[in-house]
Amino acid sequence: MPWAYYLEESMRAALSKKFGSALEFNVEYADQSRFPEETYRAKAIDLYRYKYSKQKMDLVLVLGAESVDLMIEYGSLLFDDTPVILINTDKQGLLKPNILSMTWGFDSMPVS
Repeated sequence: MPWAYYLEESMRAALSKKFGSALEFNVEYADQSRFPEETYRAKAIDLYRYKYSKQKMDLVLVLGAESVDLMIEYGSLLFDDTPVILINTDKQGLLKPNILSMTWGFDSMPVS
């Protein structure tokens, strides 16, 4: 399984434990590495605008360089002033007032 799946599942479990059934957890995959064309990107943006135009998000978490670039370029169009956290990026100079950037790493223990 890809790392994104494990990360999504652990986030879903932790947030569900805290918020229970009141939590609505949506996951999108930009899939730009398979479809790098600008036409695909424009259609993906249109799809996200359509899907999320009628609901207000409390928070948007963004993982991965391609998705981070997409959010920096189109985030205000998609989610207006919704708080956004970009994970694993170094885009400090490009951030908007509602966007926070953070990096993450792995904790490991020596195997004896």
